[in-house]
Amino acid sequence: MTRFVLLVNLIVLPVHLWAAVTQEHTSFPTSVNGEPFPWNLMRLPDTVSPLHYHLLIHPNLTSLDFTGWVQIQIEVHENTRTIILHSKDLHISNARLLDSDKGQLQALKVLEYPYFQQVALISDNALLKRGHVYSVELEFAANLSESFHGFYKSTYRSSKGDVRVVASTQFEPTSARAAFPCFDEPDFKANFSIWIRREAKHIALSNMPKLRTLELPDGLFEDQFDVSVKMSTYLVAFIVSDFLSISKTSLHGVQISVYAVPEKIDQAEFALDAAVKLLDFYDDYFDIPYPLPKQDLAAIPDFQSGAMENWGLTTYRESGLLFDPHKSSASDKLGITMIIAHELAHQYWAAMTRFVLLVNLIVLPVHLWAAVTQEHTSFPTSVNGEPFPWNLMRLPDTVSPLHYHLLIHPNLTSLDFTGWVQIQIEVHENTRTIILHSKDLHISNARLLDSDKGQLQALKVLEYPYFQQVALISDNALLKRGHVYSVELEFAANLSESFHGFYKSTYRSSKGDVRVVASTQFEPTSARAAFPCFDEPDFKANFSIWIRREAKHIALSNMPKLRTLELPDGLFEDQFDVSVKMSTYLVAFIVSDFLSISKTSLHGVQISVYAVPEKIDQAEFALDAAVKLLDFYDDYFDIPYPLPKQDLAAIPDFQSGAMENWGLTTYRESGLLFDPHKSSASDKLGITMIIAHELAHQWFGNLVTMQWWNDLWLNEGFAKFMEFVSVNITNPELQVEDYFLGKCFEAMEVDSLSSSHPVSTPVENPAQIQEMFDDVSYDKGACILNMLREFLTPDAFKLGIVRYLKRYSYQNTVNSNLWESLTNVCESDGLDEGRLKGDESCRRSVSHSGASKWHSEDELDVKAMMETWTLQEGFPLITVEVRGREVRLSQERYLKSDDPSQTSSFLWHVPLTYITSGSTTVHRFLLKTKTDVLYLPEEVDWIKFNVDMSGYYIVHYEGSGWDDLITLLKHNHTALSSNDRASLINNAFQLVSVGKLPLDKALDLTLYLSKETEIMPVTQGFSELVPLYKLMEKRDMVELENQMKGYILQLFRKLIDQQSWTDDGSVSQRMLRSYLLLFGCVRGHPPCVSTATHLFNQWRDSDGNMSLPNDVTMAVFSVGARTEDGWKFLFEKYKESMYVSMKNRIKMALTTSPLDHKLKWMMEQSLVGEVMKTQDLPYVVTSVSKNPKAYKHAWDFLKANWDALIKKFDLGSHSIAHMVVGVTNQYSTREMLAEVRSFFSSLRTETGAELRCIQQALENIEENIRWMDNNRPLLKAWLRRHYDQHKNTEL
Repeated sequence: MTRFVLLVNLIVLPVHLWAAVTQEHTSFPTSVNGEPFPWNLMRLPDTVSPLHYHLLIHPNLTSLDFTGWVQIQIEVHENTRTIILHSKDLHISNARLLDSDKGQLQALKVLEYPYFQQVALISDNALLKRGHVYSVELEFAANLSESFHGFYKSTYRSSKGDVRVVASTQFEPTSARAAFPCFDEPDFKANFSIWIRREAKHIALSNMPKLRTLELPDGLFEDQFDVSVKMSTYLVAFIVSDFLSISKTSLHGVQISVYAVPEKIDQAEFALDAAVKLLDFYDDYFDIPYPLPKQDLAAIPDFQSGAMENWGLTTYRESGLLFDPHKSSASDKLGITMIIAHELAHQYWAAMTRFVLLVNLIVLPVHLWAAVTQEHTSFPTSVNGEPFPWNLMRLPDTVSPLHYHLLIHPNLTSLDFTGWVQIQIEVHENTRTIILHSKDLHISNARLLDSDKGQLQALKVLEYPYFQQVALISDNALLKRGHVYSVELEFAANLSESFHGFYKSTYRSSKGDVRVVASTQFEPTSARAAFPCFDEPDFKANFSIWIRREAKHIALSNMPKLRTLELPDGLFEDQFDVSVKMSTYLVAFIVSDFLSISKTSLHGVQISVYAVPEKIDQAEFALDAAVKLLDFYDDYFDIPYPLPKQDLAAIPDFQSGAMENWGLTTYRESGLLFDPHKSSASDKLGITMIIAHELAHQWFGNLVTMQWWNDLWLNEGFAKFMEFVSVNITNPELQVEDYFLGKCFEAMEVDSLSSSHPVSTPVENPAQIQEMFDDVSYDKGACILNMLREFLTPDAFKLGIVRYLKRYSYQNTVNSNLWESLTNVCESDGLDEGRLKGDESCRRSVSHSGASKWHSEDELDVKAMMETWTLQEGFPLITVEVRGREVRLSQERYLKSDDPSQTSSFLWHVPLTYITSGSTTVHRFLLKTKTDVLYLPEEVDWIKFNVDMSGYYIVHYEGSGWDDLITLLKHNHTALSSNDRASLINNAFQLVSVGKLPLDKALDLTLYLSKETEIMPVTQGFSELVPLYKLMEKRDMVELENQMKGYILQLFRKLIDQQSWTDDGSVSQRMLRSYLLLFGCVRGHPPCVSTATHLFNQWRDSDGNMSLPNDVTMAVFSVGARTEDGWKFLFEKYKESMYVSMKNRIKMALTTSPLDHKLKWMMEQSLVGEVMKTQDLPYVVTSVSKNPKAYKHAWDFLKANWDALIKKFDLGSHSIAHMVVGVTNQYSTREMLAEVRSFFSSLRTETGAELRCIQQALENIEENIRWMDNNRPLLKAWLRRHYDQHKNTEL
């Protein structure tokens, strides 16, 4: 009866109900505290309205809550005692009213009615009068919302696996009230002054530009933003995050920035360009200037809608803002542009969504689509104020260099240099601009020569130091595609005071005078600091280098010298032959007074070693090693060394160990100089390994170079791996195979942290590139190559890498090029015809090598297997459970973290190897899945996986597995190889760290060490046990510390007492002797201390002329350094000595002294660099940090001198990482964790805030805290059972 109902509506309702429905309400709801709530409508009353909000907000991104204070200036429109405003889920406290006219302050009663999301502020004492202005002050607190609205928590996972928190807002339509008390309806517009408190590692954003930042106590900062335009509450926005940004300025002068999580900021360029064009379009189209000085666009990791138009700070889903030209589609491009157009239209038409949609669909395609999608047209500003015509860190590929003709003239008196370079370039796209690198160079007289026409014209030079780039602008001529031109530049600079670029090195002669050497270190990004160049590894070219010098000096470069010209003013010009095609980071030159010795290799290469004149007699050993090793590589790779000479130069000041410059490798003096009467066994091994590494680079890195620094491991992992292959064959007496295992353990220490990175990982800026030179690139790279070699067989592996080198000679490569070369190695591809077919290993099936075979059904998909090791960080923990003949296997990521979510998604192809009590034959099994099962031919007493630790994984044995192996070690430890024994020790303690194995089980395993004599198991035992008492040294735990020290001494006393104080025995025996005697003396073992004291007194009485056995000098010197007189005498001998190895041993012994004032002085002097070399400072600082008398001094020194250290050693360098991690890795208290975190949180990005080593340091301390919390009682109990204190009274 629809008509009747309608009639009732129209007639009956007005008669009976209309008046009632429209009259004022007189009954009110009940507030939370039981009192009547003085308002009963969902909409707010209009008795008062806001004029201005002063809002202070402080989010805590750890506890996930926030506190705040707001002062709201209100105007009263009707006399009232009540202010009604919105609040949702806020705890409001301390509400007060300020009469702006009288300055009087009074408390307000707060009533809450959550159903309407309203609060009432009641003024019992004063009437708020119409026409007057008052201020309301409220303090409040709440949790960050778990939803997508209000002030909410968003998270993302970095590539390192750690979860990071962002606090962001989404207020439209009615959620501003969930972040601060307010009049949360769109017609209550007001101005906003917003202040945000945050930690140093975060940034804060809001609608307006930041005016200032205040530094507060407790490591906090307060960002204060400009007062906003008048706007509705739903348009307010603020974000606290670790975002990075890129920016440009619109034609109308608006600063436009795009913000995103750090690892995605490289995807922001498209959105930035679109926003610039669109905002300029709207400004013109509406003929109304955009009213704010800036417009930010922020990509939020968690975002419910597509985007939000907050005035001046629009927020987006990441998919609505981030675009990668190599990964994103055309629809992505369209979608992102449309979303940005929508939100920017809102800046003018905030409430007219339909009109905004019309603009998107009609106006944008007509006017802007082509413009938005074309090349970027806005750029950063160069030094002179003009736009710089490039806006990426990487260089464009519009031109590439063919040849550099470089003239360089260093002045070793005024400590500066001048230069001239002519770069022949090929043009790939028509252009008027050449972008290349330059850092701290004064460039003058830039000219362009058209090689076809012979015409010369001036080029304008623009500089953009932030990217270390210069632009050469050709105003008069277009550089045409396919043509070749030459660019000529003159430049000048000071010799660098750091260890990179073209830098000053000094040494003191025996007569006491200081002499200067000018040397280069260009890897990775410092060739640009010596001459303008295309300083990226894939811009290979030939180099002709000329060097001017005084008569008293010589000049060296990559190639042999062709001629020397005598110039006026007593100068000479050495002109070197044109080089092979190579990357800029491999260029090198030295001007010095060095002398040399030379030999010719069997393949006809002239090999020379250069050193300062008074040390050239220490160069013979290195020369012989280099000759032998270069001949080995020539034969092994079946590719002749391509240069006519190879120089090795010992540089007095050198930051790293050595550098592989093609034809002129450079070294620390300690990495090259050896004296048979003064140097130790470890010196001999170390020097040989370093030379082997650098000469391997002449093929891996120089001949074939990674395309970009993300694949640095293709250089460094291979060179590290080839050290061991080459030295094992050329110098078997050095027993180098004993030490490879230690490299894998070192890599795993870093790789077990959340802050680790994949072997191949994206990097962009110089600091990120520097950080790639770490244990992951070098040692993990070497270890996974060794694992692959065992998987393929050594012969097949060798064939594959030879194929790789031949295919890609003088080229740049990526990971996949290597895997392709190692796949189907017995199939010739024409480049290596005959070579592979005739090889013995190809006449049998590579995958069927007798009993030691991989399952025949496994296809050798090298790429699929190895990408699981190179494209994800970390390594697997294999759990083994034996049930009769059945062996159950499972894999998971090994991670020292209490966050299990970081381990779930990882999967490796793991080439397992194992032996059993029933068979010493190495059996193999490829584990490709999370779990699998293999079957034994018979039941066994024990099984040991990862034979000789040739695989990059650790193993846990469920059930009785560990007990069976501990019993085996106890009764017949030599049934396992020394590497297997060392790996069991390592794995057991690693499993304790993650709660897989009880500490007492790992300690039970160490009991067998009292019978051990081999260097790897013994030193691995020390490596696991010594850090336990080192943790206690830094806490007030003297009794437990001494018990632990006593147990270690008890374990190894017999072996220590068996050591002779001589240089007798093999290299491994001699190195073990040095280690054991030093430990015994430092720990106060009476027989050690007595002998060392006697020898030190004899040596001192002879004024240092008595010949001590080299391998025991560290122990002798450490005992001598305990007294003031002994320390002073040692330091005098340090200053006098011309023997680097002797100086190093004295220096390290001095750092073991209990004289803490001497240790502080050593660090200070090492920084000054006059009496102690600054190059050694990182090792001095970390050694002092291990000294129980001075460890806090090392931390204080690092903090106090941080700015000087990063300037000297370079941000991101291994030296900085070595100090950061080394100084902090034995802290285990929450107090020190807070102190370390506080200091590093105070840094800015440009001073190291984002360094990976900082995260490593914090993770190490957190792990130490967990370890002590979980294991200290177990350790106490175990030592009570197994350590007899009465037998160790010397402690």
